Amino acid sequence: MIARGRGKIINVGSMYGPIGVPRYAAYCVSKAGVEALTRSLAVEWARHGIQVNCVAPGYMNTDINRSAFADESTRARFLARIPARRSGEPEEIGPLVVYLASAASDFMTGQTIYLDGGQTIAW
Repeated sequence: MIARGRGKIINVGSMYGPIGVPRYAAYCVSKAGVEALTRSLAVEWARHGIQVNCVAPGYMNTDINRSAFADESTRARFLARIPARRSGEPEEIGPLVVYLASAASDFMTGQTIYLDGGQTIAW
């Protein structure tokens, strides 16, 4: 990328990166590290025309969350924390990644975008 003078790096974080969650310390710290890495590399490589950003999803309707959401009480508790009152769909991540990979985002670097229905701002 440096040799070409351009490039896009899109890291995957989590809404747990900026918050603390009991019993998830290692996961929260690792995702906070992804965000810090994103910012550091963005500053270091911007002069080479390389943009580094991070997509940080919240609860998505995927296999990993289906068992938790299958229990109605757990589902209600989780959704009550999300201002949008729903979990995200994996298909909602794609357009954001396409934007970050496109020339339309050439002036955006070092950012973490939370795709979480507003959960991180309401935590």
